[in-house]
Amino acid sequence: MVNGSVFQGELKTYIVEFKDLCLSEFRVQLEEKIKNVYTSLSGKSANEFFNKNYEEYKNNLLSVHETAKNEIFQVLGKNCEKVFYKEYKSVFNGIVLKDVSEKSIEMIKKLPFVKQISEGQKYKINREESVSLINADYVWSKKDSENNSITGKNITVAILDTGIDYYHVDLKDNYIGGVDFINGDDNPIDDEGHGTICAGIVKAVAPNVKIYAMKVLDENGESEDGFEVISAIEEAVDPNGDGDYSDQFIDVISLSLGSTEPGDPDWRICKAVDNAFNAGIVVVASAGNNGYDGPGSIRAPGCAVNSICVGATDKDDNIAYFSSQGPVVWDNKTKEMIKPDVVAPGVNINSTYLNNGSISNAQGTSFSTPFVSGMAALLLQAYPQWEPTDVKNAIKESAIDLGFDENIQGKGRIDVINAYYYPKLPVAILDTPDSFEKGFIDIKGTVKSGTGNHYDVLSYSLYHKKHSDWEKIYEGYDEVNDGILMKNWNITSLSTGPNKLKLIVKTINQTSSNDIKIVNIIGTITILLDTGTIIENPGPIYENTNFVLNIYNSDYTPVNAFAFLIAPFSVPQIKYSSHIVFKAPRVLNPYSSEKQGKIIIIKLSDMKKIQYNINFLNCFCLIT
Repeated sequence: MVNGSVFQGELKTYIVEFKDLCLSEFRVQLEEKIKNVYTSLSGKSANEFFNKNYEEYKNNLLSVHETAKNEIFQVLGKNCEKVFYKEYKSVFNGIVLKDVSEKSIEMIKKLPFVKQISEGQKYKINREESVSLINADYVWSKKDSENNSITGKNITVAILDTGIDYYHVDLKDNYIGGVDFINGDDNPIDDEGHGTICAGIVKAVAPNVKIYAMKVLDENGESEDGFEVISAIEEAVDPNGDGDYSDQFIDVISLSLGSTEPGDPDWRICKAVDNAFNAGIVVVASAGNNGYDGPGSIRAPGCAVNSICVGATDKDDNIAYFSSQGPVVWDNKTKEMIKPDVVAPGVNINSTYLNNGSISNAQGTSFSTPFVSGMAALLLQAYPQWEPTDVKNAIKESAIDLGFDENIQGKGRIDVINAYYYPKLPVAILDTPDSFEKGFIDIKGTVKSGTGNHYDVLSYSLYHKKHSDWEKIYEGYDEVNDGILMKNWNITSLSTGPNKLKLIVKTINQTSSNDIKIVNIIGTITILLDTGTIIENPGPIYENTNFVLNIYNSDYTPVNAFAFLIAPFSVPQIKYSSHIVFKAPRVLNPYSSEKQGKIIIIKLSDMKKIQYNINFLNCFCLIT
């Protein structure tokens, strides 16, 4: 071993991951083993088996850590006790080495207990009437099993951020303490403001929640390597670090922060989040504010498998332009996952600020996240038997579908009253064809209360949208089981191409469900072949949609003819009939709103020929 190599070359901070499972991973594995392998064990015998094996593993892990530190000490040489910066066992198995040379790290990598070594990743805050919008206030009037109003009472949310201004008049009664991992003390006072804003949002959703501050970001809203975040998660899972989680008092971890680059679910911070979730803590994390980068822009730890990843909407339920998008792709593109999980208000948010102040224009997925954290607190008070998986499923499956791709909106915008009644939500299903020719049509589907009592349906409404605004076209008041929701809707005056239909079902319990479907209204071109007259012209046709070509003589008798559809970079289509259905070619250039093509009609018997020019529109440019 090279004595003193720690002091050779540029000194950096590294995290060393050991090969053995961390304690929370071992707990999950042992519980699964008892359930699926040692099936004869039950009750007291199962508990004794678990405790014995868990205690043996914990002691062995402690021994491995001591051995590892001794061997690393031998590599680094004398006068290097301070390099052992942090140590993790509960949600991550490893240690952090500070001020170590790359040469020393190459030697430590060869030690038998080392799985991998890497530098830290930088993390920073995700900046950029909402309580009523998500229907949190409806839940406050409900009662828990002890007849208390559901306001987050006796539920603790840990806010891992820049700290909290715990003197603030709106927060001091909710604050129960905290830890400062930046300065190494128990005074997590906010010196930036971001954490205080997040705390105010949690309190707005869950007025009686307990707030615990964990300062993991400095006065600039940053963590250079993320080790403070992992330390905070570790302490949340195992407050006194003894491997026994019975002293765990945090119910929800709220993470309004993110990596400076797209995240990987295998990163150590994501594994820490997953393990905290498995250890019984709901973890909510922001998606990030890099939506302008398009798909694949979700940050860590929002990209963690078990996190409830939150994107942002405005007050009109539009997706905020900055809200990061999925999918999350990792492991050399062999794995893919939909994220975010849900979206929540994150534009022009009102909340608390430093020195008893307030802020009215906060925006970012940072501020969407505490809405979900507060929502989780309400659900845990209402259903204390729920595990983190139950909370996550209720939040996701009860969300309001906004009609965007799942990698933009997740399951939709959160709705607290829906989650409270989950899984007794009303049923809303649109069951219409994908395409219609102009005329009068019936809209079919299903409307049910979800409670088994058809009288619980308050109303259902049908809406139509072409570009920017939803227009109500019908309202009904009865359950419909796979039948007609609306008869004889006149679509003769509607624009051709993609149109949106939305069904909203409301119940007397204030719950609601919706379904959105994009349908294509088929454009029709009608040509009088003998005179060359075009008597019906729908204008531009949307890409990848069907349209109809009718060929007549001037006396309106059908004429069979060959028709050729030709467009650049597309395979020509050739058909023979008097009533022809073509499929519009795609506009392959994403930056172009349209491309031109032509239809050539030839009648062989008299060699009559007509050419019709046609434009094809790029769908993404014209429907939202």
